[in-house]
Amino acid sequence: VKVIRAEDKVIYTVVGHGERDTSDRKEALGANSLKELVQGSRYQVKELSFVATSEVPKDAAALFILGPVREYQDFEIKAIEAYLKEGGNIL
Repeated sequence: VKVIRAEDKVIYTVVGHGERDTSDRKEALGANSLKELVQGSRYQVKELSFVATSEVPKDAAALFILGPVREYQDFEIKAIEAYLKEGGNIL
């Protein structure tokens, strides 16, 4: 992947609903290992808060939704649905 792809793609992790933290190195609770794995394959990992924006950024190669504990609001669900309808990827 590093040789073939000219530039890094961006994966956004949705935050604000108690999701697992990609900076947390605790094995049982954190998602840092996942972040390090994808970063090693020429992906950037950025956080996405729907408080700051009402849509998924256009440069998103994928969305990671990592175990939310609080429900999403209607406008957040609509933003995710719109992203998927446009061919977006989600994990």
